[in-house]
Amino acid sequence: MNSNSQDELRKINEELERYYKLKEKIRMDYKSGRISFNFYKTELLKIESKIENLRKKKRAIYSNEKEKLEALLKKLEKKFKAKEISLESYKKHKREIKRRIRSINRILNEINNKPSRSEHLGWGSILMLIFVLIIAGMFIIDRTINQPQPVTEVFEAINTTQEPLQIPYMQKEPIIKEIEDMKLRIYPVAKFKASVMVVSKKFYPGALGFLASKRDKILAKISPVDLCVVWGELAEPEYSKYVNYWQSGRWCYFRVAAGSPFTTSYVYTHFANIHVIPANENIYRAIENIKIKQKVVMEGYLVNVEADYDGKKLYWRTSLTRNDKGYGSCELFYVKRIRIGEKIYE
Repeated sequence: MNSNSQDELRKINEELERYYKLKEKIRMDYKSGRISFNFYKTELLKIESKIENLRKKKRAIYSNEKEKLEALLKKLEKKFKAKEISLESYKKHKREIKRRIRSINRILNEINNKPSRSEHLGWGSILMLIFVLIIAGMFIIDRTINQPQPVTEVFEAINTTQEPLQIPYMQKEPIIKEIEDMKLRIYPVAKFKASVMVVSKKFYPGALGFLASKRDKILAKISPVDLCVVWGELAEPEYSKYVNYWQSGRWCYFRVAAGSPFTTSYVYTHFANIHVIPANENIYRAIENIKIKQKVVMEGYLVNVEADYDGKKLYWRTSLTRNDKGYGSCELFYVKRIRIGEKIYE
C-alpha cells in the first residue's frame, strides 16, 4: 500500500474514533436526561451516516489494494509460465501475495460486518500491532548497531556552487570486488569529487520489486543505491520549490514548475543521476543516513564495470560528461569517501 493510501486510512481511522466517542457521549447524555429522545435520535442518525460514509471510503481503499494484488498475482503467474522466474521464487511470492490478500479479506469482512468500537481492537489487530512493533524494534536495533563510523569532522560549509571535479585517470589493474558468487572488475576512468545536494534517493533491489529481471537484480547488487543530485543555483534552498524530482526504474526525472527562473537546459547541466558503488559497508551505511535536500561531498572514481553471470558478460559504463541525457547519461560512481554534514566517512 502506498504512502498516500496509508495517510488516508490514518485520517479515516482518526475520524471514525472521533465519531465513536461522539456517539458514546450522545448516548450518555440521553441516559442522564440531559437531552431529549428526539434530539438523541436525530443526532445519532447523523453520526451513523458519517460513520457509514467513512467506512465506505475505508472499504474502497482496501478493495483497490486487493485488486492490485490480484493483478500482481496474474502477472507473477505469466512470468512463471514464460520461465522468467524459478519455481521456488514463484511459490515464495505467490504465498506472500495470497497472505496479503487474506489479510485484506479479513479487514473487509470486519468492515462489512459493521463491528462496534469495542471490536476494532480485536485479537487479529492486536497481533498485527505486536508484529509491527517487533519488526520496528528489529529495524531500530539494526540501525543502532550498524551506524557508520566517521573518520574525522570538518566544520566549514559545503560549497555546492561549482560543477563536480573530474580528472582523467587510468588504472592498469581493476579494482576487484566480490558480491556473493560474482566477481566484479571495476575500472576507474576518472577521479571524481562532487559537492552536491541530494534531491532524491532510492535503494535497490527493494525499489525494483520482485518481478524485476535477473539482470536488473545483478545491477542492483553492483550499485545498490541511486542518488539524484543537483548543484549550482539548484542547490540553494530558496530555489528548491521551482523544480520537482523523482526516481523510477533507475532513472531520475524532473519537472520545472511554472514561473521557475530556470530553463530545462540549465537543469539538465546541473543535475545528475548517480549509480553509487560503495567502496565498503561503512560508506553504504553513511549513504543510508543521507536526508533529502542535504548537501554532501563524495569522492572516488567514475568507473566502468565488467562482470560474468550465467555464462554472459555484463558491461556497465559511466557517463563522463554533465551535458548528456537519456540512455548512458548516468554516472557510475565508486565512492571511497563521503562527507555528510560535519562528518567524513571512509
